[in-house]
Amino acid sequence: MPTPLAFKALTYNFKINDRLCKLPISHNPKSNQFVITKLTSASKAQYSAWFFNVFFLFLTCTMGSSGYVVIRQFIKPKQHITMVHTILYTMISGAGSIVAGIVVYVVKYGEEAVDRVNWLVWFHEEQLKGTVVTSAKMKVKKAKKPPIWRNLSGDLDTFGLAMSAVFFPLPYIPLIAVPFGMIANLDVYKFVLEDFIPTAVYELIIVQIVIRSISAVIAYICFAESVRIFPMIGYLAVLPIQLLTRIVGKMGKIDLTCRPISHILSVLYSYTQISSLVLAMQENDATSNFLLLQTGIWLGAGSIYGTIRLHNVVPLGFYLIFPFFILIVLIITEQLLPVIVSILENSKTSLAQWVTQLSGNGRPEDKCLRRYFTAMRPIRYVAGLNGNYFYDIDNSIMTSFLCSILDNAINLLMSLPVVHVA
Repeated sequence: MPTPLAFKALTYNFKINDRLCKLPISHNPKSNQFVITKLTSASKAQYSAWFFNVFFLFLTCTMGSSGYVVIRQFIKPKQHITMVHTILYTMISGAGSIVAGIVVYVVKYGEEAVDRVNWLVWFHEEQLKGTVVTSAKMKVKKAKKPPIWRNLSGDLDTFGLAMSAVFFPLPYIPLIAVPFGMIANLDVYKFVLEDFIPTAVYELIIVQIVIRSISAVIAYICFAESVRIFPMIGYLAVLPIQLLTRIVGKMGKIDLTCRPISHILSVLYSYTQISSLVLAMQENDATSNFLLLQTGIWLGAGSIYGTIRLHNVVPLGFYLIFPFFILIVLIITEQLLPVIVSILENSKTSLAQWVTQLSGNGRPEDKCLRRYFTAMRPIRYVAGLNGNYFYDIDNSIMTSFLCSILDNAINLLMSLPVVHVA
């Protein structure tokens, strides 16, 4: 497994969200394996509450209401709906698109994604135990167990700390943001209902109490489901990549000089397995990578705008969402993009190193094996859409991503005025 702290944060996130409706994905903390229920016509019934919350309350009611208010404000603006409302509802629509995309991905490709994560967890644990091919069989003295915030080498566990910084506080954000948002008059549903309910009825106190109460409940359910679904990016996208970079890094330390043929074949077989696993999911991964990068750019830019411009406009409890989302974008970026690049660079180095090592052995069999390793390709990730690959994720992607966030944030700051909430 990557680190005990990362899986502790993951286990806590699953446990604290048990109060919500049942998900098709669960986690076994003892084996660090994920379990997904195959969604058939019979099994979908037990997850009907989750589908109702996501696709009706969130996608239809919340995102539909947000889109309706934003579009209507451009066509027939109302004075009591300010620019702050418009900006927030636009951001809700963007965030909702990410949540809906994650849910569709889980429903459509969840089994393959979970199988990949479980296989990588198993492979990495076997690698640590020494049952998978390693550079040498060495007897290591039993050392003192490091603290949970440090890895086996004694270094600071940055991945585990990053996962903890996101997973531990995330379930509590709705408990703070929703009440403050309701106090600040930021709920969207009332602006839709006022167009369809007669004014005399809408202005009745009892009707206002009912609307506000139902709005608060729906807002909390949607927010709670969102912050539960967002971590799926962590354990379906970030976790496999973190495992891959550790596996490829350990394989790069294997020395094939004068090794038995069986040992060299095991290395070739293991590398082929990993390459095939990446290629098998490449089309799905390319789409998710592209969408993650694009939504991350706009989510980061919008959060920067909210952090700078809305500090004296919305209540503190609601305002804290913006810097927290900046933190999430930066953490996911730091744990994803440089690691993907390191997989590409490490696999390139490993293949070149193995070819060089086999060139000096002098055995007839090594000539054939060297050809196999020469024909192997580095493990690379791409970004694209619907089977069309736009670009490789290489050393330049991190700079381009951060520059795009800043560029869009500056455009928003220069273009959008700020109006206080009525």
